[in-house]
Amino acid sequence: MPADTSLLHWYSCANDLQSVGLRHGVLYITEKFLCHYSNVVGNVVKEIIPIASIVDLKKVNTALVIPNAIRVQTAQRTYYFRTFKNRADSFREIVKLLPNKSVVSQEDDVDEKTRRFFRLEPSDTILSMYSVNWHHDPGFTEGKVLLTSKHLLFM
Repeated sequence: MPADTSLLHWYSCANDLQSVGLRHGVLYITEKFLCHYSNVVGNVVKEIIPIASIVDLKKVNTALVIPNAIRVQTAQRTYYFRTFKNRADSFREIVKLLPNKSVVSQEDDVDEKTRRFFRLEPSDTILSMYSVNWHHDPGFTEGKVLLTSKHLLFM
């Protein structure tokens, strides 16, 4: 990796390697790369995926029902990163960096409900979501603020 690479985010997760199974570690997100590092009992596994090489990005389930995984597909290989504490945040941070947003599969849990509620177009990508208190007279309303590629929303 280039020496001037800056770390943007990191998330604890497991890389599901077909030959060895789950390798718990950290997914590092930089402007140009997804990097997974795992060190289990001295056995180090490093994966470096150029962001520009991603041809498909999708939220998937573990064991068919647990919504905690992301599938990253390149022309050469498919990666499964599982056991995210907050998959939606991780997914959104990766989407922000993709040069071609059309590689993103939009159907998913929280984001899909939000998309239906606000009737967002498929090209409108949810970039971030924050829990907030909206101040108005005579009080506060708890909710979420969402920033999409085309809107600022409150729900």
